[in-house]
Amino acid sequence: MDELQRSLLNVFTYSDLDRKVKQRKEEDRLTTLQANPSARFLVFFGNQFLVAKKPRTKPCFFHAHEIDELASDITNIVFLGSRKSKHYFAAELGSTQAADQVADDERGFTGLRECGRNLKAHNASLLSYAKAMFNWHWTHQYCGLCGSDTYSVQGGHVRRCANEKCEKNHFPRTDPAIIVSVVRDGKCLFGRQKSWPPKRFSVIAGFVEPGESIEQAVAREVLEETNIEIGQIYYHSSQPWPFPGSIMLGFSATATSEAINLNDGELQEAHWRSIDEVVSGLEQDDFRLPTPLSIAYRLVEDWFNSYSNETLANVIKRLDADRIW
Repeated sequence: MDELQRSLLNVFTYSDLDRKVKQRKEEDRLTTLQANPSARFLVFFGNQFLVAKKPRTKPCFFHAHEIDELASDITNIVFLGSRKSKHYFAAELGSTQAADQVADDERGFTGLRECGRNLKAHNASLLSYAKAMFNWHWTHQYCGLCGSDTYSVQGGHVRRCANEKCEKNHFPRTDPAIIVSVVRDGKCLFGRQKSWPPKRFSVIAGFVEPGESIEQAVAREVLEETNIEIGQIYYHSSQPWPFPGSIMLGFSATATSEAINLNDGELQEAHWRSIDEVVSGLEQDDFRLPTPLSIAYRLVEDWFNSYSNETLANVIKRLDADRIW
């Protein structure tokens, strides 16, 4: 399996959406698309989006006439692209009153962390995209050059400074972060932060800093957090992570040292675990896996399956899945 195929297995990565980059600059064309019967709108309020509750959780897609009825309460609309003759947008509501108006017994607002793994792959990807865009809009209300207000143009993919003497264009940003499964003698390095849910462990991760390569970031983060030195580094796959706006770059690596020391205090604890220790920890409920939403789970799963006669998926089937994560 090549890197592209591995990445497509990660949540939020699958999409056959045509982003229609050229059409973003055609304001009249976008206005026409918004009013088209084939237009579909995701509805956001804050960090949550509107979903149908039954028979299964799925995003609600509003039609143009429904969006028109809410026009006075919509603060932003982002053009996402087209798929199978439908044109997709995300609309943001600006008031609690408007959010209450569209929610009822059959539909309500929820977060992507809460329902992401229960969504169809293309819907999870679409919502991840929309959420990342709104996160960017919320944090770029002002021009970083002159401090003036900014406003949305090009289908929500540019924020332009309102100062006529500046008019700087600001573009969506994605922060690169590495995440790596470190292995030594068949054991995987796990760590946990104090803020995480009880008993949850994951692999090592951190942001890429200015002036360093991705590979250097992998080595630095592992050393800073655990004092472990690594040798060979292997690229695994990537995943967009809209919490709030990162691209996770997944790796596996072999360790050349063993003694752990929590150098920077970012982790509350870290230790090596064998396959048997992971299984016994899950069985005894003193060890929980990273959420299957994340590439972290994929990295752990691939390590586990490489060293075990039983797949991690089969182990989970034997146990109470509600307490695995």
